Amino acid sequence: MFSKFTRAYVAGSLGWALYKNGNEAIPYRECAVKSIPGAAEVRYLGMVYYAKNEIVLARRQLEKSLHLNKEFAGVDEVKKTLANISK
Repeated sequence: MFSKFTRAYVAGSLGWALYKNGNEAIPYRECAVKSIPGAAEVRYLGMVYYAKNEIVLARRQLEKSLHLNKEFAGVDEVKKTLANISK
């Protein structure tokens, strides 16, 4: 019924909403990344990993998002987080 992209963005959005409300979001964000790995926006999985103190995984995802697209909606937050990781 729904395309792979629609399902991925729904999973990603749900994961982001759960993350913002302090709930478990990793499975939903991972689903989104696996479904459309070329979309920088779904790489917010890195922010979830960062919140969980999974620094190596966070850096990998956030750097990948910048590699894919340097102008997506959350790019400033990604850059700030990467700068914090590097300190």
